[in-house]
Amino acid sequence: MLYQLRSDKFYSIVPKPEWFIYVLFTDQIRRSDHPCSLADTGVFYDKNLKLKHDMNFSILYTIKDYKFNSYDTKNIDYTLSVINEMKKEIIKHWGNDIKYFILYYNNNDDIWDYMKPILENNGFQAYSIEDFTDKDLRSYEYKTFDKFHPSEYAWDILTPAIVNKLKL
Repeated sequence: MLYQLRSDKFYSIVPKPEWFIYVLFTDQIRRSDHPCSLADTGVFYDKNLKLKHDMNFSILYTIKDYKFNSYDTKNIDYTLSVINEMKKEIIKHWGNDIKYFILYYNNNDDIWDYMKPILENNGFQAYSIEDFTDKDLRSYEYKTFDKFHPSEYAWDILTPAIVNKLKL
């Protein structure tokens, strides 16, 4: 996201939104401590924001095998700083009249308890999926085939609930 938001090409492709909606997974915190910086070096995307077809997938296996503690506040603080950098990039290009919504989609309440007040103090509306439904959208019936990401069934429940709550 940060790499895309730092590209002028992004702003010529994407019209100015009323809302910036970001779905946050604990895995993004885990990824923040990789031995290389994927976001800033443009490993996945070319200068036109197209996914590179000749990307070196061995990097993915190196990262997959990399072990660390995603619950370390250093990693959480880094993720928060990246989210704030994204907001700064948006303000720089589109001004300060966009609303920011963070949806936490995971099951570690300790991480969310730490992050939520910091996000709210930085101008984000911060919600967990539990704020929208009583269904356990983290159960396997609401996951994609990889068992990590929300499926269309989860979004069929969440999307109208978000629209209603935020009055979109």
